[in-house]
Amino acid sequence: MKKLLGIVVLGLLISVNANAGGITVKVYLDAMSRDNEQITAMIERNIMAVNDGLMYANNELKHSNQERVYCQPPKLAMNAKVLIGFLDSEIESYLEKGIDVSPIPIGMLLVKSLKKNFPCN
Repeated sequence: MKKLLGIVVLGLLISVNANAGGITVKVYLDAMSRDNEQITAMIERNIMAVNDGLMYANNELKHSNQERVYCQPPKLAMNAKVLIGFLDSEIESYLEKGIDVSPIPIGMLLVKSLKKNFPCN
């Protein structure tokens, strides 16, 4: 039964990702609450892929003398656990304000959190 549930949730994650441009907060929270290693690993890979894209974009902006999206300290290593902490904190801040972020892709909230935590000024 657990295997079937895992397959269903993975299918949902993949279909949401293909149709909505990213894993939504609702899907993320539902998936992470299941404490399933396969699902957590898929979420972590997605978050790392978003972070990789942001790092590439930031690097391109820097080298074309444009303002970067965020300015991560040079010696701070980002891994999935750290990024999930930033993401969870950002989600919590919206929920505390009564703002429904369930349909928002997690990548968008991760960008907002990184901008807030690592401003470039």
